Amino acid sequence: MNKRIVIFAVQLLALCFVGRHEALGATIEFVPGSSIVGLGSSFSVDVVISGLLASGPPSVGAFDLSVSFNPAVLSATGVTFGSLLGDPLLFEALTGSLIFSGSVDFFEVSLLTPAELDALQTVSFTLATLSFNAVGLGTTGLSFVPGVAGFAVSDGFGDPLSITANDGSVDVVAPEPGTLLLLGAGLGVLAIRARTGCIKQLRLGAKMAKTACCARGSVSALRVYSRAIDHSVSGLITVIPSVRATSASVMSATIMASSPTRRCPDKATAS
Repeated sequence: MNKRIVIFAVQLLALCFVGRHEALGATIEFVPGSSIVGLGSSFSVDVVISGLLASGPPSVGAFDLSVSFNPAVLSATGVTFGSLLGDPLLFEALTGSLIFSGSVDFFEVSLLTPAELDALQTVSFTLATLSFNAVGLGTTGLSFVPGVAGFAVSDGFGDPLSITANDGSVDVVAPEPGTLLLLGAGLGVLAIRARTGCIKQLRLGAKMAKTACCARGSVSALRVYSRAIDHSVSGLITVIPSVRATSASVMSATIMASSPTRRCPDKATAS
């Protein structure tokens, strides 16, 4: 009689746990659920499970998930696993992943005991983090792909958990105007530096032409100036309009300096 009572109690307790699992269920979802990213950027999303009990059963003992997306918009680059099924480096869990064009598969099997998993896990935690590159404009879904028996997530004893999956989405857009303005500002700084260097070289050319004017006459001055320009600024004058304008004004001043009626400042005019 006592034996039957014990068996009945054990069965009743088991039914309570089964009903508890079914009542709790669990949800897997992407965090963030929707993302807006710039074309060419890299980003990541977490695969999170929630609806569990803190420090108690059911805990997650294993999962094998597949996520699909539009390969014209996204390219998967990697999978990083969470730590609450055990540390693979300490041989507490086994992990693996496969990346395809348009999908990524990833799994983890814990080698910890159910009691250790119960103590380790919280109500909600990250199973894995998926990394992507945004390779094309447009919107794509991030969808959990169920297997033949649904979503393969099991508890610490290997029994399947009741899972609800919430899909996500990613919108890839052109770079924001702020990014373009920042890029333009950087190019502007480079242009200003290049212009400053050209002006210095042009001034040097003018000084050389002025010296040649005093020594050998206006024709030599123009030749020296021409060589200075060819040597110092090469093709930059044709790229930067402001430098071209500066060049024209310096050229005009040099011609005036080399005029026969202009006196050289360092030499007295013969009487």
